[in-house]
Amino acid sequence: MSFFVSKFRKGLTNIGRSLTGKTSNKSLSSSEIEELLIDIRGLRIFISYRRTDSQNICGRIYDRLMSAPNRYFSVFKDVDAIPIGTDFRHSIESSIQKSDVLLVIIGNRWTSTISSNHTDSTVSSEDFVRIEIELAIKYGIPIIPVLVDFATMPKVTELPQSIAELSYRTAILVRPDPDFSNDMEKLMRQLDAMANTKHQILRIE
Repeated sequence: MSFFVSKFRKGLTNIGRSLTGKTSNKSLSSSEIEELLIDIRGLRIFISYRRTDSQNICGRIYDRLMSAPNRYFSVFKDVDAIPIGTDFRHSIESSIQKSDVLLVIIGNRWTSTISSNHTDSTVSSEDFVRIEIELAIKYGIPIIPVLVDFATMPKVTELPQSIAELSYRTAILVRPDPDFSNDMEKLMRQLDAMANTKHQILRIE
């Protein structure tokens, strides 16, 4: 088994040199191999959610994505992905820029931080979920609303203008057990399709 692992690692190292232009004979580390597999076959996913709204179900979604067999997903989920001592604002923007898709987890209390008159001037500048969606729109990152706890999509009139287009994005429903696994598999098939499209475009380029 170690022979095949060694051959696999060597093959990926050669691919990595080809992609990066590096000529060093040093083998790739495990983390570098993981990053390379994501670049070759996978998808970088940013999860946006409100802790007061969907923390528990979001944790289950994250765990399922990270343990998905035969899939290469790199998942950014707030503090879990930010090194200690790092300016999280810069880390979030940088991660969204590099992401292939933004999953917006929406529960029944998702709009609770938005003022009742829904004008941009009254929405808190510390609403990082709003900022994450604004950044995804700015950088042209695809956005998938994920409805949990049987929530419904926010209406345009419930959203500040800067993220109003979110209400027009096609959402996917992730229900609690016994439907959770089936709904997650449906979501992951959508992500697989996005990964295939991404890498077909890369091959053409």
